[in-house]
Amino acid sequence: MLSEGEQRRLAAIEAGLRTDDPEFASRFSLAGTGSRAHVWRGPAALAAFLAAVTAAGVGLFALAAFIAVIATIAAVRLWMIEWLDRST
Repeated sequence: MLSEGEQRRLAAIEAGLRTDDPEFASRFSLAGTGSRAHVWRGPAALAAFLAAVTAAGVGLFALAAFIAVIATIAAVRLWMIEWLDRST
């Protein structure tokens, strides 16, 4: 945390910067409009997150389907072995 004297000096520097180069100072202002890249960061991050969640869901669904097919093949194989043993 800054002392009161440091805060006053910082405020004076900021005021001088706004007077000397307002365009440069507006780049650091929280109230400024911001650049296009800054405006799109939030929606782009949300889109990337949703794409990752969707891909993970599809991957888990595909894995579950694959495991179900393997389990079905194993069950049929065991049933066939038992059925063939009874037939002979």
